[in-house]
Amino acid sequence: LATIKELEERLETEQARVESLVDDASAAEIREAIKDLKKLWQDTRKAQKKVVALLMRNKASDLVGKYDSMQENMQKRIERLSLTDTSELEALAEKYDAQLVIVKEAEQAVKDAHDTFDDDTEAFKQAQQTLRQEAAALKEILREFTSKFNELK
Repeated sequence: LATIKELEERLETEQARVESLVDDASAAEIREAIKDLKKLWQDTRKAQKKVVALLMRNKASDLVGKYDSMQENMQKRIERLSLTDTSELEALAEKYDAQLVIVKEAEQAVKDAHDTFDDDTEAFKQAQQTLRQEAAALKEILREFTSKFNELK
């Protein structure tokens, strides 16, 4: 974040310098200054996107950690219903486990895509979209499990 702040400050300084050149510089000097300003602006945007991507990557890791703990909670809930037929809950738990593996693979793809973010931002976006879709499927299984659990308790 400090890097972004520094780049933004440099950008503002460069912009002020370009604006001051307008009155007393030649057209070639102004073009060169504008070109430098544009390059600095592009570098700033690139750095911002990279930081946002890192935040998204970390959020994905946190979510997968929560999904892992939900898996443990599902097993505990099944165990609490010892006198009831829990075959449907166990089937949903197995389905959850299988989907969790897919979500973890999607999370790893996001991490891998982040490592090559400078070269291919589109791959990161695609990996992130896949993770969202797989996580949504996982949440749906969890909703089904919770609904069935509430029926049985």
